[in-house]
Amino acid sequence: MTTLIINRVDITAGEIFTGATTLHFDGVVDEATGKVSGHARITETLKAPAVDIFISPVSGQVHHLGFGIDKRIVCLTGHYTVPLGPPPLIGEILETFTAVLDLEPKGEWKGEGSFTYGSTHVDNVPVRPVA
Repeated sequence: MTTLIINRVDITAGEIFTGATTLHFDGVVDEATGKVSGHARITETLKAPAVDIFISPVSGQVHHLGFGIDKRIVCLTGHYTVPLGPPPLIGEILETFTAVLDLEPKGEWKGEGSFTYGSTHVDNVPVRPVA
């Protein structure tokens, strides 16, 4: 008999100070297959214009790497739309979101990660569960 274990994940990847570019991911993980699915939001309020991007669906995979010492790497991907032109809008373009999270081997989703949305890349930020 196969047991399906799905864990809910709610994390934040980004600097701790208010207004920094931050990735919020809310989703589930199928522990048997390592498949991840959910949605994400990227926010930033330090510079104008403020960023508030909703990305759904987000999918990915948990990979265990390493010889001797296990590493848990999570790769996420999704797409979102961006309005094209000032009002009246002439359309939208589809942008890509990717994230790579280097997490502790077991337990909570803690560690370090990087993510890209459109042409913006955010490197080496802390990843932590939302309290």
